Amino acid sequence: MPKSRDIQYLGKTAKRKIGEVALLVKEEINTIVMMGISFDDVAYKDTNNVAEMLGNTGFSEREELKEIGYYCLLTLMIPELCLPGYYCLPGTEEATQYPCRPGTYNGRSGIRSEGECLLCPAGQHCNESGLTEPSGLCAPGYYCTGGSTTDKPTPNHLTWNVSSNSTSEYKWCPEQYYSMGGLCPAGHYCPPGSPSPVPCDGGKYCSNPGLTMPSGGCLAGYYCDAASTQPDQHICPAGLYCPRGTAIPMPCPPGTYGNSTGNREESDCQLCLGGQYCDGKNV
Repeated sequence: MPKSRDIQYLGKTAKRKIGEVALLVKEEINTIVMMGISFDDVAYKDTNNVAEMLGNTGFSEREELKEIGYYCLLTLMIPELCLPGYYCLPGTEEATQYPCRPGTYNGRSGIRSEGECLLCPAGQHCNESGLTEPSGLCAPGYYCTGGSTTDKPTPNHLTWNVSSNSTSEYKWCPEQYYSMGGLCPAGHYCPPGSPSPVPCDGGKYCSNPGLTMPSGGCLAGYYCDAASTQPDQHICPAGLYCPRGTAIPMPCPPGTYGNSTGNREESDCQLCLGGQYCDGKNV
């Protein structure tokens, strides 16, 4: 049987060898990092033995490498860069552990906090978690103000308030939420991808909610300013005339006058009487 001194000698030798192996492993890691080799191809299959050797030598590189913006699988010794669509807090262990929530997206790798997820742009929607780009345009007849989780938002759809100090035109609601858009209101229209309702064009009207284009032109004898909801929005005043599709009433020409409302054509203006003059400025 080996003597006590031999056992001590063998123990010291083994410990020294383990330390040398641990140093070699650490040097290999540093080399991989410096060379820029993809960590996808680097996996230590015998992790139990390696971990035991590193533990005996006080090697703590595994914990030190759990940096923000990376995640560490239990089967890997090297941290992986956080995936697009996700963010990695300190100590993240799964690639999909922290997805950007619906209403946001992220196309970059290695982001470190939820605040780095981007708010879905106005006119678009982000309907899932972990998105790398918006899901698509806001639906026809609807508008999406930003941060929308659906292409057809309603007052019941609220999205997370990422900035309570925002100076945008978002409609702020109680606590940490705000409206993400809604059905296009009457007097407006919303083509696909609308960031906000478009007021109905002058000379036209938009009669119903949810329109993608104006309903039609204003009737003759009436005028329709922006955001009109009916074809006879305003009757044409006296001294003016309003052909079909009028946004701003037109004055009767000099030498004529109009003493009634609802004139449709220039011919509805009457010639000035003898002994009087009509400069087009008065009725």
